[in-house]
Amino acid sequence: MDINNILKPLDNLLKSIDTNKNLLILILILLGIYFTYISNSNFNSNSSIIKNSIYLFDNVIFKFVVFIIITYISSSSPAIGIAIALIMFISLQIITYIKIKKELDDELEDKNESESESESKNQIVNKEKFLEKLS
Repeated sequence: MDINNILKPLDNLLKSIDTNKNLLILILILLGIYFTYISNSNFNSNSSIIKNSIYLFDNVIFKFVVFIIITYISSSSPAIGIAIALIMFISLQIITYIKIKKELDDELEDKNESESESESKNQIVNKEKFLEKLS
């Protein structure tokens, strides 16, 4: 099996997108809407598009395919390639920020829970000691 046979359908798809400017503009508009939604999400990790984006961008194959598509489009139209690359770069930064924030929030919650548990145990021990002194 030759690599050219494997990449031929992808090449045909990308050439059809490149020749059809209306489709390319539609893709850019959709990417712009996606970027706007991601950036205005107030970094809320409960949003379904954020969760799906995190899932996609954690996949190495997806990132590689996006890189290949950006490279291919950049060879025919540098301005559009730069726009798509910028959208993807900022999306990756926002998604990374959300992941780190979520991890830190989870750790903080765990720490607060463990502190509250230890405080409640200390209060119980103190109550028992006080009751022993009274007896």
